[in-house]
Order: sequence, then structure tokens, then C-alpha cells
Amino acid sequence: MSKKMIALIVVLLIVMIVIALFPNDSEVLSIDEMTSKVIDEYPGEVVYEGQSQLDSSSSMHEFSVRFQGTEYQLFVDEHVGTIHGLSKVGDADRDNDEEKRSQDVIITSEDALTIAKGHFDGELDSIELDEEDGRIIWVVELERNDLEAEIEIDAFTGEVLIIAYED
Repeated sequence: MSKKMIALIVVLLIVMIVIALFPNDSEVLSIDEMTSKVIDEYPGEVVYEGQSQLDSSSSMHEFSVRFQGTEYQLFVDEHVGTIHGLSKVGDADRDNDEEKRSQDVIITSEDALTIAKGHFDGELDSIELDEEDGRIIWVVELERNDLEAEIEIDAFTGEVLIIAYED
């Protein structure tokens, strides 16, 4: 192969890498694509509410999710499809009622314990359903010898959010 051909191949590879690393930000997800992302992440009836009214140039779109009698609000970034700000809408009296909140989750306490033990093998100290920043989570505390782990798990998706260790 000639040096010119090798140089051309190298330049093309560099251009391809740059394009892959820095996608065109002007491309936006369609409403259907954003809705699919929400459906993949959260159970229930998903309703598109429109572009966020924060300002006219906002790239955030508002969705509501209705699941077992409770409505949640969230926002999706039209450029990258990330979901932000899941919060419970209305029905404030239920916030302090763990029994009713537990009916709204997909991940059971048994599921949360299994997930937690997959990250830290220990004996169960406590498990409770909690709400943090509008997100319903399981807080699982496990002990092994002199080490304790507190593991926070999203009660809808099963995603491990935080693992904190303590001696």
C-alpha cells in the first residue's frame, strides 16, 4: 500500500471517530422515541404532556405516568433521551403511608433484598420503603461481621442507586 493510501485511511478513521464521539446536537428524538424511553423505564400509562414551559428554548418534554392510581411527572431531554425529575403528583396523604406506597411499586421487598444481596452478601438488618427527591426507593441494610452496607434501590426499576459501607 502506498503512503498516500495509508494516510487517507488514517484520516478517514479519525473523522469517523470524531463523528462518533461528537454527535450532531441538532438532532432531536421524536415524541414516539421519547415515549418509548419512558415506557421502557416505568410501568403504567404514559401520557405526553408537551414541551416543558420552563422557557421557549427548553429541550425538555414533560410526561406523566399513571400507575395503580398514582400519577408521576417526569421530563425527557429531547437530545439525549435522559429522564429527569421523577416526582409524585398530588395525593400527598399517601406519602406517609408505607402500606399504600408499597402497592405502587414493581420491585417487592423480597426482590429488593435479592438485588441487595447480589451486591453485598450479608444478613438482613432492615428494609424499608422510602421516598427521596420524589423517587420511591427501597433502603436495605445488610450486615456481615463488623461491616454494614446500606443499599438504595429504585422501587420501579430495581436499579441500585447507592451502596454505602460502614464499619
